[in-house]
Amino acid sequence: MPIIKKQVKAPEGKRNAMWTFTDEQNIVSQMVLYNADSVINIVNYNAEGKEENGDRFLEKPAMFAGGKDGWRKFLERNFRFPAESAAANVNGDARVQITIDKTGKISMMTLLDSPDYYTGQEALRLMRSSPNWEPARWHNRPIVYKFTQKITFHSTRSFR
Repeated sequence: MPIIKKQVKAPEGKRNAMWTFTDEQNIVSQMVLYNADSVINIVNYNAEGKEENGDRFLEKPAMFAGGKDGWRKFLERNFRFPAESAAANVNGDARVQITIDKTGKISMMTLLDSPDYYTGQEALRLMRSSPNWEPARWHNRPIVYKFTQKITFHSTRSFR
């Protein structure tokens, strides 16, 4: 988790000046210039402490490689509607809580709910077969990220 090295608050309690964030090895990960709580500029640094170009953000959630379109394509290629659920005309959402580690690998998953046993097992199978995700980042460093993924089961095979 990044550590704030320098911070200055304005009299109104708002962030002002340059804030420097370092990682556990005390290497600068990000510098953020604030003016009255508004971000003016962000500079990211790699693990060696060198400035890097690219996306500039304070925090970024874990994302399936290829984004929402990549996730939809993965589901289209790998989804199997359970025969038992289809025979019983079961439809609805399964929700799986997953944890993405710092490398983007799914390190833990828990089935929170599902329309029936078979759709729940299919949701878990899909998550287990998922390739690595892009890890979440906070102040330009990867972090462990937990969230809930919904998988919708309808006989029309519409994916969300």
